Amino acid sequence: MEKVSGGFTTSTMVDEEGNTIITKFGVMNVCSQCGACVNVCPTGAITIGPNGAEINGNECAICWVCADVCPLEAIGEKQIIIPAGS
Repeated sequence: MEKVSGGFTTSTMVDEEGNTIITKFGVMNVCSQCGACVNVCPTGAITIGPNGAEINGNECAICWVCADVCPLEAIGEKQIIIPAGS
């Protein structure tokens, strides 16, 4: 699943082989714009945009409540690995 707008980086690390691993928390392209996540977000960090739910990283507490209620499991973490030397 590809990430759509509204995600943000939660961590960046380098593994033992020198690969950079970026972890992002966000919304995948299967979002149906139902608004369930908006209704439960305790910090008001989620809005519905033209491409689906959008999460404001400055407001998100990463409490996972939105992911728990998403009927399509469209909210979660994704890791991007950049090979060493790239």
